[in-house]
Amino acid sequence: MVNTVEDEVSVYIHPDGKTLYFASRGHDNNMGGYDIFKSTLENGKWTKAVNMGYPINTLGDERHFVLSTDGKTAYYSAIKDGGQGDLDIYEIDMSNYGKEKVDNTPAYTGPPLSILKGKVIDSNSASSISTKIDISDATGTVINTIESDENGDFFLTVEADKDYTIVINNPAYATYKYAFKLPKADKGTYSEFKYLKLDPVKK
Repeated sequence: MVNTVEDEVSVYIHPDGKTLYFASRGHDNNMGGYDIFKSTLENGKWTKAVNMGYPINTLGDERHFVLSTDGKTAYYSAIKDGGQGDLDIYEIDMSNYGKEKVDNTPAYTGPPLSILKGKVIDSNSASSISTKIDISDATGTVINTIESDENGDFFLTVEADKDYTIVINNPAYATYKYAFKLPKADKGTYSEFKYLKLDPVKK
């Protein structure tokens, strides 16, 4: 569904975790050079790659497509008339994408997403903590597990307007829980920053 005997490059998975964009010059409906294609994960399998079509794709090369979390703006590299030479970076307004396509498929069809980012720190020393972070839904089911990096930083995208709980079980610290709900932004993508302060276990 995705790979061919030719080249597939510039893979990008949208923050929804199930929409894949990539550049290819090997699919049957290729317009010329590298084109941007889309595939979605359905029932554990990737769907047949769909050419994003004109004017995103042309007879030249288009690569490195990325789409904003809200699906309204995209960026990619392309060779176009009037460019600076070879591949240039372009911004794409995706607000009308899909309305005139045969399959009438918008670039992003998932629910609104919001972003939670922050830092995990020691509550006494304020030093950074690299640790595993479990995210559960309203039923208590773990839906994702991420890790804060060596600086304690973490980044998480979740469906907006739903209840979630962060749980950190680190043997050096008391169990940490944080319940949250992130709203949907009227424009763009809602983002919130949070310090997760862990209490050291008394020895």
